[in-house]
Amino acid sequence: MEPVLSVRNLTIALNQRSDKTLVKGLCFEIKRGETIALGGESGSGKTLTALGILRLLPPEMIIKEGEITLQNKQGSPCVLTNCSTSELHTIRGSEIAMIFQDPGVSLNPVLKCGHQVSETILTHEQCTRHQAKTKTLEIFREVQLDPIRTFNAYPHELSGGQRQRVMIAMAISGNPTLILADEPTSALDAPVQKGVLTLLKKVQEKYRIAILLISHDLDLVKNFADRVMVMHQGRIIEDKAVGELFESPGQAYTKALLTTRPERAAGAGFPYTSAETFVNVRNLSVRFEASEFNFFRKNRHINAVDSVSFDVYKGETLGLVGESGSGKTSLGRALLRLIEPREGLIKIGHLEVNALEPKKLRQNRNLFQMVFQDPYASLNPFKTIGEALTEPLTIFQSNLNEKERKQKAIHFLELTGLHADHYKRLPNTFSGGQRQRICIARALILEPEFLVLDEPVSSLDVAIQAQILQLLNKLKETLRFTSLFISHDLDLIRCISDRIMVMKNGKIEEIAETETLFQNPKAEYTKILLDSLPRSSPFSSKL
Repeated sequence: MEPVLSVRNLTIALNQRSDKTLVKGLCFEIKRGETIALGGESGSGKTLTALGILRLLPPEMIIKEGEITLQNKQGSPCVLTNCSTSELHTIRGSEIAMIFQDPGVSLNPVLKCGHQVSETILTHEQCTRHQAKTKTLEIFREVQLDPIRTFNAYPHELSGGQRQRVMIAMAISGNPTLILADEPTSALDAPVQKGVLTLLKKVQEKYRIAILLISHDLDLVKNFADRVMVMHQGRIIEDKAVGELFESPGQAYTKALLTTRPERAAGAGFPYTSAETFVNVRNLSVRFEASEFNFFRKNRHINAVDSVSFDVYKGETLGLVGESGSGKTSLGRALLRLIEPREGLIKIGHLEVNALEPKKLRQNRNLFQMVFQDPYASLNPFKTIGEALTEPLTIFQSNLNEKERKQKAIHFLELTGLHADHYKRLPNTFSGGQRQRICIARALILEPEFLVLDEPVSSLDVAIQAQILQLLNKLKETLRFTSLFISHDLDLIRCISDRIMVMKNGKIEEIAETETLFQNPKAEYTKILLDSLPRSSPFSSKL
């Protein structure tokens, strides 16, 4: 069988004259109906490979050498590396589609989801708007979405899993021969991850689409890929059938990817009966308005956070876990007044945050910081990493001179596993995992007293996850900050949290010390979450 995609000696560099080679001599093929997983740690070149295939590399990067050949729908070979801009515009969507890592960034926030998918169909097919809408509704139904509601919904009105299904709908709307799926489930909870990948596999089997599935989590792709390619420092170091790779990995690096897991910090936890309360929350509520999609356009209210009360002790890391749409992010943002709560008391240290005037709130922002879930939207694309890190120092630590600010910025870059030569680079030259480490460095550089971390390692591979968690635990001991750690991943929550708070539909289901919750959960919903842990989880055997 002729391969759908053939990649020969693909080499990507920063520019034609640069010695910095990011992807080196890649060679592989994908056949029709085949799923190949491309695994490796953050920064290994996985996403750059996909962007190189689609010729969507950032302006400062180039394909230095190599050939990419696509077998198009007519059965003719098309050399993508020789295509003009107009030819590539036709190929993208109709022949090759891409599902990006973050649907929140990939979807236009001011256009309804139905309009965005319909426009994709109109771009690649000769049809009327009515026909495009009819096809869009059919595809939404196929990807297990409510067709009418989704068609009329803006992206922010959907959960993460629903937005990712919209991206899948957009990808298959042009009937492509190849889909490039870049970390399509990294920010989703375990049940939704499985649902999205199962759906992708179902769509692939129906249309015989070839899929290149990029993931840092090899366990996740085990049941969905035919072959696995392992990438390290820009090279493919191993390429085997999925069963063979998991049974007998040939490279030490592959073995490390398969076995490395974050571990719970020794001695985590402390006697809470004598602990000092640092964050006090009482009857906190956050409400959003959403439109009902009917003729009368009646408004309804969504209680994202529904009258919750809890305490966080000084120096503690409180884990917050729950499925997508449970209200975790809304709660974290409300604590820092990044969204306005409808009612309730928020006290952090000596400050009653919900009562602060805007000017006073700005003056105290250095005391509480947030690491956002989306590293792509968190960094200004026109500012270098050095500028992003030194800007808060300029505002809140004006006693430091320019040299001292730079030294401190580089120190925090290195603390989070990055390098001094990253200081002058722009965000679009980094992988998703590297950007998240930059965001963590930026949040920590002011040495805040309270830190809210919203899915801070969901886009990182397990090795880097372990490093970041160890770093956070070490910094917590040194800087004595208090933190709320939000995640859908129970393994991660267990590794770093002193206590865990479980949330569902805007309400708190259960709060307990970490080991108590894992060994003896009280709420039925907590038991369901624990049952969803993969059997390969290092903690699953203890449940």
